[in-house]
Amino acid sequence: MSEPDSVVPAGYSLFLEDLKARVSSARVQAQRSVNTALIGLYWTIGDRILAEQKRQGWGSAVIGRLATDLRREFPDMTGLSRSNLQYMRSFAGAWPGWEVNVPHPVGHLPWGHIRVLIDKNLSPEGRDEYAAAAVKHGWSRNVLMNMIMNKTLERSGAAPSNFSQHLPTQDSELAQQMAKDPYALEFLGLTGDVAERELEQALMDRIVETLRELGPGFAFVGRQVHFDVSGDDFYLDLLFFHVDQLRYVVIELKTGRFQPEYAGKLQFYIALVDDKLRRPAHAPTVGILICGSRNDHTVRYALNQSGSPMAISTYTYETLPPAEQQSLPDAEDLAAALSLLPAESTEGTTDTEASSNTQNTAHFSHSRAGTAPQVQQWPQAPRAHRNRAEVERKLSLLDEAHVKPLNDWVRDLNRARATSASESVVPWFDPSGGGINARVLFLLEAPGSRSSASRGSGIISIDNNDGTAANWFTLIQQAALPREAFASWNIVPWYLPDGSRTRTTRMADVVEATSDLETVLDLFPHLQLVIPMGTLARAGWELLRSRSPKIATIPWETVPHPSATNLNTRPAQRDQILQVMTAAAQKFTPVP
Repeated sequence: MSEPDSVVPAGYSLFLEDLKARVSSARVQAQRSVNTALIGLYWTIGDRILAEQKRQGWGSAVIGRLATDLRREFPDMTGLSRSNLQYMRSFAGAWPGWEVNVPHPVGHLPWGHIRVLIDKNLSPEGRDEYAAAAVKHGWSRNVLMNMIMNKTLERSGAAPSNFSQHLPTQDSELAQQMAKDPYALEFLGLTGDVAERELEQALMDRIVETLRELGPGFAFVGRQVHFDVSGDDFYLDLLFFHVDQLRYVVIELKTGRFQPEYAGKLQFYIALVDDKLRRPAHAPTVGILICGSRNDHTVRYALNQSGSPMAISTYTYETLPPAEQQSLPDAEDLAAALSLLPAESTEGTTDTEASSNTQNTAHFSHSRAGTAPQVQQWPQAPRAHRNRAEVERKLSLLDEAHVKPLNDWVRDLNRARATSASESVVPWFDPSGGGINARVLFLLEAPGSRSSASRGSGIISIDNNDGTAANWFTLIQQAALPREAFASWNIVPWYLPDGSRTRTTRMADVVEATSDLETVLDLFPHLQLVIPMGTLARAGWELLRSRSPKIATIPWETVPHPSATNLNTRPAQRDQILQVMTAAAQKFTPVP
């Protein structure tokens, strides 16, 4: 007699789990096979285009003709656009002979990853290294972009060390590879001189980003780890365990210049961990001293005399050296000087051209959509919110049709939060932006003090009177991105007050705010691109995408934060932001 269907036979659960694992594995293998075949096809198409252009002398116009003919023949197949064919040609040029060199890491990457590698103007060796790392660590497209932008692989293994003196050859090479120089700590949002405890606390507040910057394999053990040595108390700053290398890693933080005695202290801590925590199966403990700056000659002498394996690295974040900071004018002096500059000259243009230039920057312009421009005139120079009359004018327009749904959402959110802190409120959407008609949404981290109603405008705007907004305004103008094409907001929509200032945004703030941001995105029916600006904005957007399948379909491009200290110390990041903005300006037409 057979058993009833409701009775689960012995061993069934294990049998089911085994089948589920086999099905999942087969699906993954099938997806990989399809991807490999597609990448091979793309390389072949690109290689054939290159060969025929060289043999026949064809110009670039043939690519457009090919795109039209191929899409006509294969109407259900995506990926045959003119731009994609150009990428295929670049792909074949970047990896000549790739097909005969299989297996190659790039063959295991999705097409979007390969396009990133092509766009980033890396050396052939650099492309291969980042391709291999992306495959090994399973990086997403945006993580790959971030790793390239931060020069992660170039910094890996760059810290001076004595590992080769104290560890076997293979072990020393592994240890060296995990010691970066410098460590890029821009995600902490720190500026100016900070105390060591403040730096340590900031690293702990953003432990996910900290682990990502340290590199694959690092697991957090503890901070201020206590050791009792016959009644004497000692505390390690940070202790990690590297799960791939099976070793403890002691990290000591010094915000000043390296001093030889720091190496002696780190050597003592390494000995403590080896004696108290290390097990027989573990590799020798190593130390990494991360300091504000160093003299390489002093470091070399200290490392040669140290009896323990260690590396001496530095860190960077958004700040200028103190001497350079003192030589810069403060914000008010700079703003006053800018206000004395004459308006941009129109010499060399006709009266008609000059009039057209003024109109295009001063008005909502729907000329590309074929409709008449609105009459409203908007600021043509940065920091317009220094003028209180301009702020009041905008505040009187908060309920204009294109922005009213968004500001009604602001009102509802402020009522729902009912915060007792007058500064911890949500500011307004800017009526000079595209509002609900926006095709592009810029997301920064959290409102700055100059968007506060008591100390600034009370509006999230490129016209605010601060360095970040001024940079943002200038980049928008250089990219020729019209105001009606974009809206501006923050991943954390409310102020984060700390006395008379705003405090640094933390990941906990981002997690708290994402559910509210998810609701406001429903108010942008025409949204085609989101641009998170800065590390935490990107982290928040990635969290939103993981929660909402609908949001996950929205295209996005991450760029660095446009703060004054960031762009002054890293000019290349200005170019990166401008490139994304320019591409958006060329692609997105305002909604009529």
